[in-house]
Amino acid sequence: NETYNHLVWCAPRQAPFSDLDIVPINYSTAMQQSIYREEFLNERLQLWVDNLNLLYVAFTRAKKNLIIYGKAEQKGTVSELLGNALSDMTGKSYATGEEIYELGTLYLSSHEEEKQVSGNKLLTVARRLPIHLETLETNIEFKQSNRSAEFIRGEEETKDKYIRQGQLLHNLFSVIRTTDADSYDKLCHSVFGKKAFDIMLDFAKECLRCGGNVVLSIVDCVPPEQLQKAAEIAREIGAKLRVRKMI
Repeated sequence: NETYNHLVWCAPRQAPFSDLDIVPINYSTAMQQSIYREEFLNERLQLWVDNLNLLYVAFTRAKKNLIIYGKAEQKGTVSELLGNALSDMTGKSYATGEEIYELGTLYLSSHEEEKQVSGNKLLTVARRLPIHLETLETNIEFKQSNRSAEFIRGEEETKDKYIRQGQLLHNLFSVIRTTDADSYDKLCHSVFGKKAFDIMLDFAKECLRCGGNVVLSIVDCVPPEQLQKAAEIAREIGAKLRVRKMI
């Protein structure tokens, strides 16, 4: 859902504000009545896209069962979006909040035990057993390795591996804070070396040439001079600049 607790970094195009390359504006509906109306509408669109991406992630991570509930009469929320989508799919109204939509069969853990017919003890489904734990005082110092999670988890399924790799890449690119080729190469370690930064900008220019809506982004925790440099780069190639909140 839309929030109003962050800054939008805008490039003024009207004098005398245009003397500044980039300025921070508190995101609110008041921006619609100002010279920053275009930036407000673009930021609102980006927030909606971010929320749709978050909704997609939530819908595609369930392994066995996916259970969703929402409140009725919540205007401008995901609950209203889901209700309207279900109405379009089924032809029924989901306005009161009492309706239930079901698809498929609820998967219960007991199904695994019912399907277990092999005599191979190595394939026997594990059963929960009660255990008794006690805490004993000890002087032994324990240090956990950063890779202990991989050791405990063991071999993972290919699907989970790709999901973790995708999450890792997302976290990496979300904290890129560079506006020059040398720093970009040190962070990304691209196979193109220091040329990667210029290749990325050339790709953005090509997208603009083909009529695409290109938005360059940078996190808001970088020094002001880097924000200024990012604004200059975006202006030079004709792209928009979005300063994202560091999470």
